[in-house]
Amino acid sequence: MPKEEPISQDTSATTTDDKMLAELRLIREAVQPAPVKKDAGMITEFKDFLERSQVIGFAVAFIIGERLGAFITSIINVFIMPILNIVLLPGLEWETFEIGAFIIPGTTSTIGPFPVGALVSEAIYIGITIFVIFLLVRLLGGVGGRRTPTN
Repeated sequence: MPKEEPISQDTSATTTDDKMLAELRLIREAVQPAPVKKDAGMITEFKDFLERSQVIGFAVAFIIGERLGAFITSIINVFIMPILNIVLLPGLEWETFEIGAFIIPGTTSTIGPFPVGALVSEAIYIGITIFVIFLLVRLLGGVGGRRTPTN
């Protein structure tokens, strides 16, 4: 009787099958939905929201900005506007200037008066506020750190 040789297993087929199974497991893990978190409670969820969105930092910056705006307005009203009144038009309140009323042709209606002094006053407020913000940013080294010049 001839001797039977043991059946040899094809190792290349086995390794290919193992690779395929491993790849299918990875696909199954990627497709499976994430487990649903248990309700951590509204307070914990709210704290997480505050930490992620940095609401507290924004609120602090908003309050500081609002107070800084009030401070700048006070400086303008107390120091700068009186100096401008003396320099530009002594003895007159230029903030209350108005351009007269105009008659609409063909009617008895009028347009105006237009308070241009208030408009100029607000433009000065905005200009000074922007300048103060520029000085603060320059003093603090810029927003987000210093930039290096690029060639």
